[in-house]
Amino acid sequence: MEVLAVNIRAHPAIKGLVLTRTSVPLPVLSLYADDTSVISSSDAATVAVFDTYALFEAGTGAKLNMEKYKGLWLGAWRDRVDAPVPIEWSSSELKVLGVVIANGNVDTANWRPRIEAVENCLSSWRSRSLSYSGKALVIIALALSRIWYVASLVHMPPWVLAELNSIIFKFFWSGKRDLVARNVVIHDRSKGGFNMVSIALKVNALLVQWIRPYLCSPNSWVSLMTFWFFDRFGIDP
Repeated sequence: MEVLAVNIRAHPAIKGLVLTRTSVPLPVLSLYADDTSVISSSDAATVAVFDTYALFEAGTGAKLNMEKYKGLWLGAWRDRVDAPVPIEWSSSELKVLGVVIANGNVDTANWRPRIEAVENCLSSWRSRSLSYSGKALVIIALALSRIWYVASLVHMPPWVLAELNSIIFKFFWSGKRDLVARNVVIHDRSKGGFNMVSIALKVNALLVQWIRPYLCSPNSWVSLMTFWFFDRFGIDP
């Protein structure tokens, strides 16, 4: 795959996006395990990508499954209907590594399935007789483990946090009203709590971990984040 990636990056017709206030284009290619994402800014570049794949197929015997490829029209192209290559195109949304990206708001698309996964997990344990410690363990290890990946990448809206807290504490107290304040339940047992996790604090901890790679990483996503901060807030991150 690295041979293929090198040829795509070196192709003179395949150029990445050039962001405002920068002169160096972003890399056109992103690889993670067996997932490949390509950001193309012209029809010629898109066609060149698939021509490079065809050359790779001829040299290795590997075969590209066109049915699994999907494209997303972004920006000024969002209403296009003329596809430069015969793959499935969308103007609404696309899922990349489990995260939905789209032209519009993606909060519901990203979070509703996770909320339902947490609720379904806890529903399967609701009929069992568990201690408070056992319930806390189920919530932390089995239910909320379904949201941490997305929470480390995508902003969690207040309505998602409120709904998740409602679900987990309803399970913890067996559908009855809270007997202990939630800011106490998350403490250690020696401090009167039940070792429950605070979703808000956990999410903040996951996001804070991005600060160090942002300051130290030479990767192109740092330029993208800098551009996003200026575009959204008008300030240097």
